[in-house]
Amino acid sequence: MDLTLANAFSLNMLEFSGKEATVEVRRVDDPAGLILANSLVGNSIGHPDTDRVVRKMLEQDGVDDIPVGTRDTIALVPGTNTGLLVAQYRGPRLPEGATCLPDGATIEWYLVTTTRPAPTTNAICGVCGTKFNDREWGEYNPTCPACGNV
Repeated sequence: MDLTLANAFSLNMLEFSGKEATVEVRRVDDPAGLILANSLVGNSIGHPDTDRVVRKMLEQDGVDDIPVGTRDTIALVPGTNTGLLVAQYRGPRLPEGATCLPDGATIEWYLVTTTRPAPTTNAICGVCGTKFNDREWGEYNPTCPACGNV
């Protein structure tokens, strides 16, 4: 899986042109292991202090060559083998220039992935009796593929 490192997730990060998508968010206990088992393709942590702390944590766990975070636009496309590894900071405001977490602060890790719902056979043509999908990847299409009846 191609992973992008981030410190937040927004619906604005979904690129699906109004089609249906399922978003799955899973807690990750071993972010370094997840990165090492997959491919880290980018770092979109735009806050420099958060980025520095997160990269240091991952480097201490054996992940090398983590790029410096940038404020790139993220586009998760449903049905592709991509994921967002979110480092969710919880705690007081990070001091400027921080290289480690302040007392009482934590980073919680989450993997965000998206899928398209599978098409279902849920329509029967009233003219020829053919069963067909009237929703293909979220787009409504009531036309029978066998006889063209609408």
